[in-house]
Amino acid sequence: MSERTILRVLCDLSGPQIHIVSSDGVAESTLLSLQKWLAELFGSDTVTVREGLTTMNLSTGQRAIVRTSLGKADALIVGRKLWNYIDDPFLISELYPTGRTTSEMDWPDEPTPFRTAAMLETIHVGTNGPLLLGVTQAVVDGARVLLTAETLDSQFVRNLWMMLPHATRREAAVSSALPRHHPKVNFAILPELPTPMPMGYLNERMVLDYPEGRYEHNLQIAFEAHDDRFVQELLMRRSGRELMRMGIWAIAILLLGSVIAQMI
Repeated sequence: MSERTILRVLCDLSGPQIHIVSSDGVAESTLLSLQKWLAELFGSDTVTVREGLTTMNLSTGQRAIVRTSLGKADALIVGRKLWNYIDDPFLISELYPTGRTTSEMDWPDEPTPFRTAAMLETIHVGTNGPLLLGVTQAVVDGARVLLTAETLDSQFVRNLWMMLPHATRREAAVSSALPRHHPKVNFAILPELPTPMPMGYLNERMVLDYPEGRYEHNLQIAFEAHDDRFVQELLMRRSGRELMRMGIWAIAILLLGSVIAQMI
């Protein structure tokens, strides 16, 4: 098994507990993490699990891409290095469709598709552009957003993913299948919104009133100008967490250098 290998776990969600149906080659620690995660997300509502896709980082450092339908879950497990390279659950899900088994589960040794300005502009024009960009900025800022299935379909989640920078895509969790909100999920489309809205969450009205941020503003300028270079610069931007991590390392190196200098 190489770093490009993608593992598959089939689960039955219809009983009181999550049952693993098939998990060839998957480590026990990964299965335990996946079961815990699915139980947290769907809980006692597993019987009414909706069709959709949910993706989140497991405690093992791997990425889980779970496709749910009719009380069943088909999960693809992606290693951290491969996920950092691909960071697109929809692309991976298309290559390994639900219900289809294959002996070849290694990701192809070829470049991932390039997100162009024209692609992003088409997505923006073909959907609710202001809402899409507003949700994009909110997720980039670390906010939690809940929208309802009454007005949106699962394609909105994929459109959102296309707009997000790579750093956010590597960290964010999204879902179009949850029965209720979960604090670890950055964006979810729910059957209905909780009343009142939980503290720290945004609904559609709040997103549309959300202050315009630098990322969404510059991204719209870039794709409307058909500036692919600017689009790539924005998509490659570092997240706040990465900048904080770099700052901590810089301070640690300076302190270590100061200690060494005093010892000499």
